[in-house]
Amino acid sequence: MKRIIAFIALAMTALVVKAADDFVNVKTLTAFETKHPETISANLTNLSPQAIELGLRDAEILADFSYDEKTRVVEIEWHSISKEIKGTKLSETFNVPLTSKVKLSEESQGVNAGQKLVAVGDGAEIVDAYNRLLAQAKEEIDIDNSKSMLNAEDSNTNGGSGSMGGGSGYLSDSGVGGDSSENPAFEDVEVNTDPIISNVQECPMRVDLSGMVVYEQERTIKTSTETGDIVEATPCEQAGEQYPIRKDFEAGCTVKLNESTGEYVKGYKLYAFINGSRYDISECEWSQEDAIAYKVVKDFEACPISQGVIVEPERLFMPAYVQYTQVEGKRYDLTQCTTSNDTTRDLKVIVERCEPLMVIADSKAYERKREVTIHPDGKTRLREYTCQSTGEEYALQKDIDAQGCNALPDYKNMKLFRGLRYYINEAGEKSYLSNCTTSPDVYHDLSLVIGNCEAGINLTDSKATIRKKYIYEADNGSIEEYTECVDTEETYPIADTQESCMPQLVPGTNKVVIFMRKAWNDAFGEVHFVSDCRATSGEIEVQKEFCENPRYEHDLAGGASYYRSRDYYFYNNDKFYINACSRDTAQSFSHTITTSGCGISHEDAYKRSRQYAKTILNTPKDTGLVLKNCSPYASYVPYVLAQTKRATGSGSDCSKTMPDLNAYKSTLLQKYPGASFSAGGWGGDGECGTDRHTKMQWVINWTMTQNIWRRVDNSYMTEAPYIQFH
Repeated sequence: MKRIIAFIALAMTALVVKAADDFVNVKTLTAFETKHPETISANLTNLSPQAIELGLRDAEILADFSYDEKTRVVEIEWHSISKEIKGTKLSETFNVPLTSKVKLSEESQGVNAGQKLVAVGDGAEIVDAYNRLLAQAKEEIDIDNSKSMLNAEDSNTNGGSGSMGGGSGYLSDSGVGGDSSENPAFEDVEVNTDPIISNVQECPMRVDLSGMVVYEQERTIKTSTETGDIVEATPCEQAGEQYPIRKDFEAGCTVKLNESTGEYVKGYKLYAFINGSRYDISECEWSQEDAIAYKVVKDFEACPISQGVIVEPERLFMPAYVQYTQVEGKRYDLTQCTTSNDTTRDLKVIVERCEPLMVIADSKAYERKREVTIHPDGKTRLREYTCQSTGEEYALQKDIDAQGCNALPDYKNMKLFRGLRYYINEAGEKSYLSNCTTSPDVYHDLSLVIGNCEAGINLTDSKATIRKKYIYEADNGSIEEYTECVDTEETYPIADTQESCMPQLVPGTNKVVIFMRKAWNDAFGEVHFVSDCRATSGEIEVQKEFCENPRYEHDLAGGASYYRSRDYYFYNNDKFYINACSRDTAQSFSHTITTSGCGISHEDAYKRSRQYAKTILNTPKDTGLVLKNCSPYASYVPYVLAQTKRATGSGSDCSKTMPDLNAYKSTLLQKYPGASFSAGGWGGDGECGTDRHTKMQWVINWTMTQNIWRRVDNSYMTEAPYIQFH
């Protein structure tokens, strides 16, 4: 059994430790709390004189710890040794760490400084690590060979009797028991000549499993006062207190079942309380003396019905079950699903009808039935036996175009097989025996027609594919479409053509670009265009011709005339005009203005004159071509007043009444023909004659004015006289 009791004294040495584990006494230098993880340091205690002489009393071992809040156990892992040598702190790591365990009380939150603990593990790890640490400092420290650590494989073990499974050798005082002369470290000691000092030293505790007790031990060390060498060390002997060893059945160990005896044993850990702290002595153990008989229970609900066994021909059923026991509220399965003869149950057998058997070749269906065994629960079907014919026959019929059934085309043979389902009549109802299928004698003949299908155009492959629809004649004589337009194997090449395309003039150039489009011809020679007209790289030279009737375009306002021309090109031996006849701006001809033979126009009413002229065109092809006959030319020229004639006169009359003015004007018109008169007339100037009271002297005075105007051609225009009365 592996023993783990902790915190027993170490005596540093290089001897091989024979026990599976050593127990090393340590004392913490620092306190620590479980809530604040930090590195723990401790001194080695209960060291042998040789270990002290080698300087291990000043060394520290270092550890990290973890805390389980559920169990309140602190696990400490001692991982390295450290020592200050000539002002330099050196450390070395153990290859395999040592461990300690402390179970805290409900009130405790950590471990205080000065706490004595036990480190469990391979003591040789401390020896080897200390040797390596000294090797680091060999260039700085002169280490006496007599005080050097020996290699573990070159040393001997002298374990003291009653030691606790470890802690023997130079690491503890127990290793010095017996004749001191057997230890090389004491060969030169003269114990009879020096004064001797005796000290009592604690030894590792001893675990007595037979008595279930842990004992404290001690020994006496005698040292020379002159040389400081140890001259005698007594073996470790029992002294001090004893601590009972207890079993902890709640330490989390498993339960072991013994199916052959029908008993279970609960695991436990051995532990002891020492100085108020718990120390585990063992891992989980099981003892037959703690065995308890358990009760076996069958659980039929744990297995599926399918794992049961049907017993033929008795028609019995053995259900499957799991055997288990329950220990302290926890279930432990003893078996997997199994069966036994003592759990058989009767099965119920029913007869049910199977689907009739179709024989399409005979156009018949045959009734069938079978037996079914039912689980004792009355619900679950356990076994269905083979369907057997009852001998009853039915006429097998076809439901053509049954709901949900689709036709199946055979394009190769141009047939459309109609979907149908086979059924029999039962009590006047259709009882279907098949899913949708077809029959070789139930079909429509298919035909291909173009209809409204357009050809499929593939410009990548330059191919037009004829598309058609599959149609058939329904039972009522109507023509039905079976497919939309689909591609056929009939194809035609697509090529470029100039048909229906016209060349186009490129603005700003004297070129006409040839346009073409893609098209294909069907079997009947009909052209089918598949693209618009588009420009090609071909060009045609544009030419010009002069027009006749009329030959010229006249710009009378601008005073010039132009030939008329139009552009054209030849395409496929035909002449195509690009535009209509219009002014050709390449050459112009100025107009000639002449008054010869036109004269001047006088407007006496407005006292102005205007010259008339002709517009004449002279070109290489035409001379003296009158564009505009005599017509007004230039602006009006006003007449100039050349002379004004004036004359005055008067008239009188003595009468009772005013003389006739018109008669007087007639007299003046005879003298001045065409004259015009102003307003006014006769005026009275007193009495006259013998009868002065009946007659009035009438008087009229006038002035005649007549203007003579000179025209632009020096001819004259005489205005009509104007007579003003006053």
